[in-house]
Formats: sequence, C-alpha cells, structure tokens
Amino acid sequence: MSDNVTLFPSILQPATALKAYAPIGVKFWESQETALQGLKEFADCWFAKRQKSTQAALEAAKHIGDAARAGAHLSIKPEAPQADERRTG
Repeated sequence: MSDNVTLFPSILQPATALKAYAPIGVKFWESQETALQGLKEFADCWFAKRQKSTQAALEAAKHIGDAARAGAHLSIKPEAPQADERRTG
C-alpha cells in the first residue's frame, strides 16, 4: 500500500508540469499565427503585383505585335537607284 501512495504524486507531476508550461505553448502558437498572417499578407501583395506586371507585359506584347503588323511596309528596302541616275545626281 505504501508503494501506491508514493507513486500517486509522480502520476500528477506531468499534469502540473503541463499546466506550468501551457502559457509558453500558447505564446508560441500565437506567434505562429501572427507570423503566418504576415506571410499571407506578403504573399497576397506579391501575387497582386505579379498579376499587375503580367497584365502590363501582355498589353505591351499586344502593342508590339500590332506595331509590327502596321509597320511592315517600313521594313521593305527601297529600290536601288539605276546606274545612270547615280551619275546625274
């Protein structure tokens, strides 16, 4: 019977220790929540900027494509002057 009495306090010690460390655990998980919220805000902002940049690049590519079709006649080389035209000029 005396063995049971001495074991009983050791069974309760882990519960006491857990209660003592509980505030530390709560602070840790609150810090995790805060950090995750900050990372989410950063990621959301990064994705929004990336989407805006992608949209601007798409618009620029469309304008470049339109400009290349509209300016196609500019890439045609003018005819070389005739031999007799060079001497009179």
